[in-house]
Amino acid sequence: MKAYIAHLERLRLQESQMQTESKDSTRVPTPTLDQQITTLMQSLPPTVRDRQWVIQDMVNRLKGINNERPHSQGVGQALQRLGWKRIRPATMKA
Repeated sequence: MKAYIAHLERLRLQESQMQTESKDSTRVPTPTLDQQITTLMQSLPPTVRDRQWVIQDMVNRLKGINNERPHSQGVGQALQRLGWKRIRPATMKA
C-alpha cells in the first residue's frame, strides 16, 4: 500500500511540473512600464498626448506584471526615468 501511495504522489508531482512548464512556455512577457508608456504616448493624438497627466490616468492605461494594473509608485518611477517632470497643479482659490 505504501508503494502505491508513493507512486500516486510521484505521478501527481510529475503532472504539476508538466502544467507549470506548459504555462511558462505559453506565457507572453509583459513589456516594461517604460516600454508601455513610450508606446502609449506614440499612439495618442497630439491633443491628448500634450495635456497634463495624472498618475491614475496613466495607471488605468497600463498593464501590470502580476496584477491587472501596475502600482502608481512604479509608474511614477518609470515616468522619471523617461524624463517626465512632476508639476503640482495650481491650488484652487474660492
